Amino acid sequence: LYAMRWKAGYDADDSGAPPVGEFWRPTLDSKQAFAQGTQSADIAAEQEKLLWADTVIFQFPLWWFSMPAIMKGWIDRVYAWGFAYGVGEHSDRHWGDRYGEGTFVGKRAMLIVTAGGWAEHYSPRGINGPIDDILFPIQQGMLFYPGCEVLPPLVFYRTV
Repeated sequence: LYAMRWKAGYDADDSGAPPVGEFWRPTLDSKQAFAQGTQSADIAAEQEKLLWADTVIFQFPLWWFSMPAIMKGWIDRVYAWGFAYGVGEHSDRHWGDRYGEGTFVGKRAMLIVTAGGWAEHYSPRGINGPIDDILFPIQQGMLFYPGCEVLPPLVFYRTV
């Protein structure tokens, strides 16, 4: 992402369309831009890569118990409403296709993470808590929510 000079922040310039309503609303603007094909070219290109791939690997250093901001920014910009979420039937009985049913059903995703601490630091009794708990928001909310089968993470410890 750094080599691509990826812009981490999502803003009104990414839609190619005027903001929805009186104020800019990122979620609605994202939905409209995706539906109308007016997203910025870098977002559309990354979405095409995701649709093409059968397995997606997110490799990153663990920074402050999460992924680096540039990678979170990639998620924020590429996972448009109507592309990665907000798909499927929305009714009183079914709230969209998600958690294994979404756009990425049939795709696998995996995290490869480097961490500065020892493996014991990321254990149930370790000072940082279990690595699976730390990675849960990413694996559940960013990978499984839009439909990916989440593979076990590969974590490298003591990498500082």
